[in-house]
Amino acid sequence: MAKYEVQERKKVIEIPYEVITVKHRGNDLNFATSAFGPGDFYSLREKIDSSKLGLVMPTLEETVSLVHSAIENKDKRHTKDILKILDKNWFYANNAITYVPHEGMYVEDNPKVKDGKVILNKETARFALFGYKIGSMSHLELEKNQGVIALVGEEGAEKLAQIAHKYISNPRFWSFDSTDKEVVMVPALGDFWSVGGRLGVGVGGVFLGYDVGGCAFGVLSSCEASTPKNKG
Repeated sequence: MAKYEVQERKKVIEIPYEVITVKHRGNDLNFATSAFGPGDFYSLREKIDSSKLGLVMPTLEETVSLVHSAIENKDKRHTKDILKILDKNWFYANNAITYVPHEGMYVEDNPKVKDGKVILNKETARFALFGYKIGSMSHLELEKNQGVIALVGEEGAEKLAQIAHKYISNPRFWSFDSTDKEVVMVPALGDFWSVGGRLGVGVGGVFLGYDVGGCAFGVLSSCEASTPKNKG
């Protein structure tokens, strides 16, 4: 069986699985080919981070790059597995979205959790002032939406719009446009309740991370996969 060598923290480790390589911010990003889940956000994150496979749970921006590659390359291996999760389940991602009254939405990648609660660090979090559009919108509105850009960046928002264009109906951004108390959510990406007709980006409402239908592909942490080697 082919094995892969990766560089992690200045140490070469060997992984007994193939990787999916996608373009992300102009670089290669490597995902394990087998998804974790279905499960809730917290159990998925724990399973991936403790797998001892050099994997971490990907952020929403990284997940968007994975899904975008699958949409644009439907003839490649593993594409069906990615798109099946998008249409039948959903993807959880390693972000925390904190809504603060009279301010807006703070987005943190790989958030720190203490006693089951996310610790908000405003100095490192990205921010979108309340006033961005929520609900159903055009593909262009999704791409230019400041809340979406805070979540996944400009490149990620462009990719989301291109993914959404493959669906029959306009995409939907499930978020809050105001709140009277601090609320913490986790992001989800999928075809929520529309049976193949609409892309949904979920960071509000019911997206607390406790529903057990989510999945995630582990991404290699600070690693680059080498050319596969046969080990006899």
